[in-house]
Amino acid sequence: QIITMAGKQITRLLAWLAMAVAASAFGGGGASWMERRHKLAKEASYASSRARAPTAPHRGLALRMSRRGEDSFSEQKRLSRDAFLKLGACIGLMFLEPSPPVGAKTPKKTVEEVAATFRQLLQAQATIEQADGLVQRSDWKGVRKLFQQDEIKNIERLLLDLVNGPVVTAEDKKTIGTRKRYGIAADVIYGIDGVISGIDSLSTPQVENCSGGTCSGELVDGEQEIRKSFKNLKASLSEIVTICRAYKEFK
Repeated sequence: QIITMAGKQITRLLAWLAMAVAASAFGGGGASWMERRHKLAKEASYASSRARAPTAPHRGLALRMSRRGEDSFSEQKRLSRDAFLKLGACIGLMFLEPSPPVGAKTPKKTVEEVAATFRQLLQAQATIEQADGLVQRSDWKGVRKLFQQDEIKNIERLLLDLVNGPVVTAEDKKTIGTRKRYGIAADVIYGIDGVISGIDSLSTPQVENCSGGTCSGELVDGEQEIRKSFKNLKASLSEIVTICRAYKEFK
């Protein structure tokens, strides 16, 4: 493994050296012959453009041709420089390792780690089942306390580990989703947020619609809204667990 790492470092060094040599070669001795020709062309152009008596009618044409020659040589030098640098860059890129496509994801968790994640999700489901009885009795303090447990507080991380792991198929990952890529997982996450924020806001009257600091509509029943969020949360997590149970790694 140490030899492999050392080889990679040497490869990167060769790549950068190739590109650096290309750049320095053109800027230094490698282009001295071009610089010398360019200097001679400028001197010739300057000599032809000095003020003198118009002894011949074609002098203006000669002056324009001289300037055009200088411009043409400057363009030739620029094109040669670009080609030289591109060649150096290509040589350097030959040594570099290919990188994965943008947006490609490699599994960050092993099968065993994802299986442990699923067991924590089962624990979260058991906690929610326990909270169900408290919701029916309107024991909101008890529900709030249960939702402070790690498997509930870390539910979003657990769901991310699940979809970023190597077990679940791409189709099921899309179905489960995340907070940003809306799916069943988003219903779980927003459901927990809705229950907690609803309990914390029970003492404050709530209206139906609030946007940009402006609220309108009828007053809502806070406890009823908590129950709606809890019901959706419970059903969504149960759906995710059902999907996962189809995999032998989770049995």
